[in-house]
Amino acid sequence: MASRRLSARSIANPPGPLPTAEAPPEFRSHALTLPRADAGLRFDRALARALPQYSRALLKSWIESGAVQVEGRAPRPRDKVQGGEEVRIEAQLATQTPVSPEAIPLEVIHEDRALIIINKPAGLVVHPGAGNARHTLQNALLALDPKLARVPRAGLVHRLDKDTSGLLVVARTPEAHAALVAALVAREIGRQYLAVCTGAMTAGGTVDEPIGRHRIHRTRMAVRADGRRALTRYRIVQRFRAHTLARVELETGRTHQIRVHLAHIGRMRAGAGRGAARISTAGAARGASRADSPHDRPTPRVAGASARGHAAPARGAPEPSDMSLPDRAAPPGVLVPDWPAPKAVHAAFTLRGGGVSAPPYDSLNVGAHVGDEAAAVAENRQRVSAHLKLPLEPLWLEQVHGIEVLDLDAARSAASAAAPTADAAIARGAGNVCVMQVADCMPVLFASRDGSAVAAAHAGWRGLAGGVLEATVARLGVAPGKLIAWLGPAIGPRHFEVGGEVRAAFLRHDAGASEAFHLNARGRWQCDLGALARRRLGALGVTAVFGGAWCTYADAARFFSYRRDGQCGRMAALIWLG
Repeated sequence: MASRRLSARSIANPPGPLPTAEAPPEFRSHALTLPRADAGLRFDRALARALPQYSRALLKSWIESGAVQVEGRAPRPRDKVQGGEEVRIEAQLATQTPVSPEAIPLEVIHEDRALIIINKPAGLVVHPGAGNARHTLQNALLALDPKLARVPRAGLVHRLDKDTSGLLVVARTPEAHAALVAALVAREIGRQYLAVCTGAMTAGGTVDEPIGRHRIHRTRMAVRADGRRALTRYRIVQRFRAHTLARVELETGRTHQIRVHLAHIGRMRAGAGRGAARISTAGAARGASRADSPHDRPTPRVAGASARGHAAPARGAPEPSDMSLPDRAAPPGVLVPDWPAPKAVHAAFTLRGGGVSAPPYDSLNVGAHVGDEAAAVAENRQRVSAHLKLPLEPLWLEQVHGIEVLDLDAARSAASAAAPTADAAIARGAGNVCVMQVADCMPVLFASRDGSAVAAAHAGWRGLAGGVLEATVARLGVAPGKLIAWLGPAIGPRHFEVGGEVRAAFLRHDAGASEAFHLNARGRWQCDLGALARRRLGALGVTAVFGGAWCTYADAARFFSYRRDGQCGRMAALIWLG
């Protein structure tokens, strides 16, 4: 797909008026046969499956307008599909917005036939609304490209607050808009913001709190129990004498989310024009955000945050370092599994923040074999134990990508100075902590439904192919149907490239494992560890499988990744009875 880099000077200061003429009509024509597998579905849903490049709302409008014919008749959206129907579409793209074009100069960072990337300045409203009926980015886009009137929201895929500057992705066709929205929902497009805060922040953290309209001030947003889920992560980029530069990442896109969440975990300060908050140093425990004592927290003010997207190539200022300094006052960051485990079962996965190790092991490295200072590793392990209130010190294993399973109940009674060699551990007695160290390999946690036994396995591709999950379940001695499993963070299929020998190792055991491998343009294979683990567990009879949604490679703020960084720390997946 051809693209061109446009001069910011020529775009921001055009020699003449921007084009505002109405675009010529555009049509879409399709002829297709609905598959037999869609029998029983609503017609609009089946059509959306067949034509995923269009939104379901657009397809429904075509159906209702008569532009869609099924063997000579006009169907209704709710009609049931039999399978095998011949469908023809002759549709004109209608105007999607009543907004008028305005010749407002814009800085275009990237442009091709599918999309435009705009560098939105602070002070420019994105969409028309109450108090801003005109002079918005949407008005400017319709003047820049009149064809955007036929794309939902004039092609805008996401938005920025009025006073926030940064990159915005604009789709130029309905097909591109549907694809980009789907990618955003699937988190294939990242959204990062830079915020300058007053005060010396100590560490990053996570805020997972719902956001809705303020109960009294209806033009404002606030944290509300009945609001929509919102998740914000923040991490220190650089400290200055009286300020902190923080990188903020959003997993949801609620109105004023950054300001609302930063305010929620601290308290508003008088005179803060755009909101100020005291930042918590709590670890990134999923599902909760806790504030420290008010006497221990700095008072950062959220300043002009610039957004950075990853939907298309764009040039600009180099990104600042993503390195946070070790801080001895920051508690460990942990991820708590979201699964229906019995009350007696406790589990956690450590993140990379909240330790004392120096780069490249910053900062909560628990691996003693990676080259980090022994004192730092010991301190980090102690922090994890204290933070999680572990009943006993974990027995840290020497993992070799094998299938050996250690029975912790027996190992405790046969004390040894050397670390046992194993890639899985089981426990039936209260107090013994099963722990696996990872930095791209997938940790798999097991628990019996009655809370009588737990296990942890180290499932890299070698261990998976060799049968480490099968060996763990067999050693645990619990009927597979009475087990639940949780797949922890691991390298995702978009980043895990392997050779043909890896694929062959799995296909020798299960021909259906080919579904977890996809050939890339370099003639190698993208491997889905999570899919392989689920296939193995399913074959064993373990059908209650949870987790598996995190990619260690793609999230440098939270996870170590050996494939991404080479020399790096290790995280821990822990499970115990208590």
